[in-house]
Amino acid sequence: MKISTKFKKYSTIAGSILMLFPTGVNYLQGNVLPYIVSYLHSLGKYQDTNIGSEVWIIGLYYAGFISTIMTSYFEKKFGMRFMMFVGVILISTGFLSTHFSVQYSMWLVAFTFGLLPGIGVAQCINVTISIIVKWMPDRMGFGVSVITTGSGIGVLVLNNAIMQYVNPEDIKTNKTINSINQYIIVDLLLRACWSFYNVLQPSSVFTDEGILARTPYLFLLLGSITVLVQIVSIFFIYIVPEADEEEQIILEKSDHWSPKETDRDKVVNFRTDVESYAASNLNLLQVLRQPSAYLLMVASSFYLGATLVVSATYKVQSFGEQFIKEDSILTNIGGVAGFMAPIFRPIFGILADKISHKLCLISMCAVLVVLLETFYYTQYMGVAGYSLWLVLLMVHLGGGQPLYRSTIPRCYGVENQSSNQTILSFGYCTVAIGISLTAPLILSKLGWFYLFPIIGILPLLSILALAVFNVRLKDGTRI
Repeated sequence: MKISTKFKKYSTIAGSILMLFPTGVNYLQGNVLPYIVSYLHSLGKYQDTNIGSEVWIIGLYYAGFISTIMTSYFEKKFGMRFMMFVGVILISTGFLSTHFSVQYSMWLVAFTFGLLPGIGVAQCINVTISIIVKWMPDRMGFGVSVITTGSGIGVLVLNNAIMQYVNPEDIKTNKTINSINQYIIVDLLLRACWSFYNVLQPSSVFTDEGILARTPYLFLLLGSITVLVQIVSIFFIYIVPEADEEEQIILEKSDHWSPKETDRDKVVNFRTDVESYAASNLNLLQVLRQPSAYLLMVASSFYLGATLVVSATYKVQSFGEQFIKEDSILTNIGGVAGFMAPIFRPIFGILADKISHKLCLISMCAVLVVLLETFYYTQYMGVAGYSLWLVLLMVHLGGGQPLYRSTIPRCYGVENQSSNQTILSFGYCTVAIGISLTAPLILSKLGWFYLFPIIGILPLLSILALAVFNVRLKDGTRI
């Protein structure tokens, strides 16, 4: 029995959501790092002077995204399904091998829980985007936003699994250490540039024997969940059909076309529409000659910088602890925020496709500027005010990245989009490392009052870059 094209498309969407389920590693790191640090410290393999500088691992995770420079080449040589399998192996291998690396050194952990999953996640994300934008060429923003809800849902589920397995009794850190931040990667540079480089600040670790004993086995749990979900997802994903089946895709989308048109007219219009994208199928070297590519890189990178501070480094939760003492309330607030973020992604995708990616992203950045510049004052608004601000922040931060990714194939074509995503990946890597190192330094020297307004400048810079960004399709449609 022949499987209908409509079934293939929706099966691919479902499979892509599952494929991206474990790809929010950067959000998991903020939750897992305290357990890693505590475990290594208990073994005497992590010095007091290093505690507090671990967020550079998140920057190393984004460094793995540079591997996308070769993704399109390997896709064409070995096939998209093969590249998805490679991504699955890298992510699960990274998680599983951290069971061993966490018993030796933070540098090995940085490789197995930072760089290795980063490379794997980059492959999974880019290949699934390559597939979905060909299935939904007229709704790229919506398609990419829908499948990336898998990452948000995965973070929500896996973070709760981590908490329930490692620390089910919600035990707090109970040993305070006055540590000196050692920013390992740029140690000499920071010593030369910052007179207040060595900042004495309190850090804390877990000493509960149960938590420490369970920490290495946590990564076996994460690795097992990852490989199970992603292997299953591969069987749901159908590679986009060839030209002889494209007609059937359009004929089943009757609501997209005028009823006055004949079936043949629909096919002709579809092929013209595809050519308006395909005619601009630029490779990475050609994209690098486009000024718009650098504007897009700058805009998306500064947007990511704000995301890192609010989400990946978990500094917002520490801010909340200054005036909300009940840890269960903070956990519930974070859970609601994490749940709402993926729900709103498809809504932003629809708006971007209906209006334009540029205007939608500018609006989201403007809201972010207001939220970040006023976030410090939520401590005077009670639990309700803090909760509302945090949910709005997570919704807007989570909704922007899929739109930036879907803008790449809309601007430069779908054929080489995996490699062209390197434009964004390079910016992500640079900003992630910079923010991971400087944000704790700003906080320790200037405090919360200045941290959020300074970070609020980043989406403002994104607005300026997007204002200059101006790309249209051949039919005159503004991206």
